[in-house]
Amino acid sequence: MQFYVLKVEVGSTYETWFEKTEPIHRGDALYCPTCGINVTNLRWLPPYRAAIKAYGRELGDVAFFGMSILVSHRFRLAWEQAGLRGINEFTPLERVRVRPARLGKRPVNYYHVEVRQFGTRVDMKRSLIEYGEPITCDRCLSAGVDTVRGFAIDERSWTGEDIFEAWGMPGSIIVTDRVRQLRDEHGLTNVNLTPVEEYFWDPLSKWTPVDYSPPDWYKPDETDDGDDAQRLAN
Repeated sequence: MQFYVLKVEVGSTYETWFEKTEPIHRGDALYCPTCGINVTNLRWLPPYRAAIKAYGRELGDVAFFGMSILVSHRFRLAWEQAGLRGINEFTPLERVRVRPARLGKRPVNYYHVEVRQFGTRVDMKRSLIEYGEPITCDRCLSAGVDTVRGFAIDERSWTGEDIFEAWGMPGSIIVTDRVRQLRDEHGLTNVNLTPVEEYFWDPLSKWTPVDYSPPDWYKPDETDDGDDAQRLAN
């Protein structure tokens, strides 16, 4: 099975994010059953209220906030008709505000969904993942991730869901190729999918090339005389 990391489609016509709005109800975080470390933030509990923001010209079928996602009614229908797994419940928002306001003039229906968490594992032997500290728990792979230069799913541990979070890859929503097919067949928007083996995450710039050359404004103009050029070079 081909797996992908699900992310927002930055810069697209349908780039869409959301913010939780007050009052926000929170529940307990999830903990590793082996070592007891918390493996998620506090859960967001209903009733759900959100402000959905379109950074493109239209609202997308998926809206993102960290590891929380909202999906449109069109997304829900496509998912249920295809019989995909990993979303147990589509909970409608109690209140939704849309920005820009022009996009909220027609009815807008979004649902909060919780994806299957922590059944499937990352295949450590076939992954290029660097952790900030030594791993002390074989179940949750407890150390925080520093960089990712591609990873693989341990398909022997895969629990069959089409959308999930995996042990060893906190902070990433992973989907199957069936979700890619669903996106393409129904034209679902704001669904950016990167094959897991090509996924690159390097917030500390450990593996990102750094250009140390002077910026363009530092270069002398062609009309500068030799003395000015020499001065700038020094």
